[in-house]
Amino acid sequence: MSENLSNELENFMTIFVSSNDEYHDCWQPFFSLLKKNWKNCNVPIILNTGKVDFYFEDLNIYCPKAEKKFNRKLKWGFRFIESLKYVTTKYVLILLDDYFIQEQVNSQNIFELLEIMELENIACLQLVERKDILTHKTKYSELNELDQYAQYRFSFQISIWETAKLFKYLRYHENPWEHEHWGTRRSWILKDKFYCINNEYILKKGKPISSPPAGVIKKGKWDMNAVLHVQQTNEILIDTSNRGFHIGGIKRTMGQRIANKILNFPNYCFSLIHFGSMRLKIIFKTHFI
Repeated sequence: MSENLSNELENFMTIFVSSNDEYHDCWQPFFSLLKKNWKNCNVPIILNTGKVDFYFEDLNIYCPKAEKKFNRKLKWGFRFIESLKYVTTKYVLILLDDYFIQEQVNSQNIFELLEIMELENIACLQLVERKDILTHKTKYSELNELDQYAQYRFSFQISIWETAKLFKYLRYHENPWEHEHWGTRRSWILKDKFYCINNEYILKKGKPISSPPAGVIKKGKWDMNAVLHVQQTNEILIDTSNRGFHIGGIKRTMGQRIANKILNFPNYCFSLIHFGSMRLKIIFKTHFI
């Protein structure tokens, strides 16, 4: 990547790595692979930690340490939002801490996608092909638009967001799964544009950022197949001793599922109230202003 392009990306976009302190063993391999596979990466990076700092040579990483700031354990959404406030660029690239980058990133392709987002006023461009939901062709042969009422339209898959618009979908009390559920419903009424790359894009240019499709962590344990693939393709050794490997598990009983629903019921009520309030505001604005 040329120095000029590197500087351009630095001015337009921030990388936001969603994590927490319990996943600190992911950070060394994650950033080793980011540095290796994203040449001359000058893009500012926000690592969403609770109380811990982290440094990596030649990478511009800042840890907001939101839990240290508030002096208490924070819910996932609270920490995410407070950390996201440190993003000062118009666009933000959302990465999860176990989505290890396993192939070379073409920064020119990233920049071209940013230009399309700017031109078409796209709120979210998902850097994955969404075969799981209904999408529609656009005037860009390599990009599809996600259907307005598709399930799981909002996702924390690898995506570029317009930063200001991402805030509209976030709530302090919600966890990642609640955000994807309620964020999708918010997207049904907010009418923002959600795009994704399609198979034509991948065939011509490859994935903008390539990682194991479901990350390398499964239910808190390392996914052996994903880890082995990343190690083999990148000639890197990942220390897996801290959390061990996922080997399947016993399914939750009916009683455990009911208890979980009861535990999460207050969050459901809060989100439902927020969603209802949002709908009323939009209806009022549409019909009376």
